[in-house]
Amino acid sequence: MRKFVMVCLCVAAIASAPAALAWTSADTPESPDDMTALPNAWNVQEQERQTLRQIEDRLRKPGADYAILAQHLRDAVEAHTFTTLNPSERHTAYLFYAAALYSSRQYENAVAPFARACEMPQASAADWDLRFRNAVAGKNYEDAARAVIGLAQRWPQALTRYDGHVIANVINAVRRDPGDAALDAELEAALRAAHFDLVPAGAGASRS
Repeated sequence: MRKFVMVCLCVAAIASAPAALAWTSADTPESPDDMTALPNAWNVQEQERQTLRQIEDRLRKPGADYAILAQHLRDAVEAHTFTTLNPSERHTAYLFYAAALYSSRQYENAVAPFARACEMPQASAADWDLRFRNAVAGKNYEDAARAVIGLAQRWPQALTRYDGHVIANVINAVRRDPGDAALDAELEAALRAAHFDLVPAGAGASRS
């Protein structure tokens, strides 16, 4: 069930991403052998774009091997021609890379690409939601706090979908770390501006 939920969340984020990349119809099941046939040379922009399309199409298929796909997406975003793609394509690639890492439970590795995707103007509430869920799953409460701040500042209504105790756990974890004092203040200010009730440490939190 947990795996199914993660896949559904990733598909939701994929659906919300800009339709910058055309999708192809894969007619073979996902397997490591499928991926070894992908182009390895990244000397032209169109080849990178074509490779990303193939990888992303496989990411959407049932039974996809997310760990293998994450490896190929890492190669794609680190390629020297990646910067030649347009911003929407780069955003989609970062989001898919992060989603593949998240779906294969590589939570800490997914932090950086989720942050890159969320920092881009093409980012949606679904991107920030996945970033938050990944950070909580990996117990990275600093990044979870940054995700909450992003949601509170841009889409405050999105906070209503979370159990208040989950938000409270993030708040309390940040407050326990003296090095996160500035982040704690920013988090508290963002939640107050979003009319999210702050509660004493150790208790739950609720949306007003």
